[in-house]
Amino acid sequence: MKSLFLATAALAAFAAAPAFAQSSPVGSVGVSYSNSEVDFGGIDADTDSYAIDGVVAVDAFAGWTATFAGTVAHNDDINETGLAGTAHLTRMAGSDMRFGGFVGAADAGDE
Repeated sequence: MKSLFLATAALAAFAAAPAFAQSSPVGSVGVSYSNSEVDFGGIDADTDSYAIDGVVAVDAFAGWTATFAGTVAHNDDINETGLAGTAHLTRMAGSDMRFGGFVGAADAGDE
């Protein structure tokens, strides 16, 4: 089996840790591209895919932090686009522990 990974680039706009959320939003954005080639026992496959993702953390109210994350990914060879996202609401407990809850959803194209 042969796999070729061509490029991955990530741009970190800010530190995206909810524990460090200040009064102004902090977050990051990432971009990736991959090209994979498989040759195994006479079976050949080649695929290109790319994705964009991001996360942002903001002070919500009275010590609570809201964090939102999302991803859009596309596979050119099967022409499928997937979407995913989460929302977290957390609060510090002491100096190094955080508690809270989250909700997430994903759409995997035709699935």
